[in-house]
Amino acid sequence: MAQPATSRAAVELPAAGSVASRAPAQLRPSLLERPVVLAALLALLCLIWGSTWLAIKVGLRDMPPFFAAGTRYLVASALVCALALARGIRAPRGGRAHLGLLALGLCAFALSFGVVYWGEQYLPAG
Repeated sequence: MAQPATSRAAVELPAAGSVASRAPAQLRPSLLERPVVLAALLALLCLIWGSTWLAIKVGLRDMPPFFAAGTRYLVASALVCALALARGIRAPRGGRAHLGLLALGLCAFALSFGVVYWGEQYLPAG
């Protein structure tokens, strides 16, 4: 019995060792391989994480805790969405994906950071 013809075109792979067969990371050195860049990123991370508690305390002077947390994450989500659009990253589609994102947002962010903001009303930031 004869094999049915397929409509798939044959895929040609680049020759081993050719420029096209190398991953982009092999074509140029990564910024993350430079110790100065790593040190600067670590310092930035420490600055951002270290100032979080002070920023929460300052924000709570003018806003109630859940409103302050919601405002923070509204601004952050707008920045992340703008970055994703700029990089061409598409949002997930379908109700199941959105339901999972909603559960993640409620459990991992709303609940945990809501408690943090609420507790910062009564605890020192330092």
